[in-house]
Amino acid sequence: MLALITGKKNSILRSENKEIKIITPNIKKLALDMFIKMHECKGIGLAAPQIGKNFINPVINKISKPYNNEVEGCLSIPKQQGLVKRARRVNIRAKNLKGEEFKLQAKGFLARVLQHEYDHLQGVLIADKWHIIKHKI
Repeated sequence: MLALITGKKNSILRSENKEIKIITPNIKKLALDMFIKMHECKGIGLAAPQIGKNFINPVINKISKPYNNEVEGCLSIPKQQGLVKRARRVNIRAKNLKGEEFKLQAKGFLARVLQHEYDHLQGVLIADKWHIIKHKI
């Protein structure tokens, strides 16, 4: 089973991810394992499976204004939350596990989750973006 990587200064979390060229059986198994881990941790997303859908090589190609500030948490930074400014709407393009390209317009909470997970692929954590830190009980 997958181990959850945590810590604001962890070099793995700070690394920009590489593009997946071929979707192999190992990539498909990894996506399933990540989905299981996400549910075990009571999360709503891990960098690959977001809201039950796999986004391979995602690109956010449009971020709309206005923005809003909402409280976010992250499985990689346990027991902390912060106020994060994000676009209310985004357009994203990605591939599924069959290698088929798809596009998605997201707004509200889904747009926020997609931006959060996309940041992980760029080596960016919410700790880089939050304004007010709250500690969870």
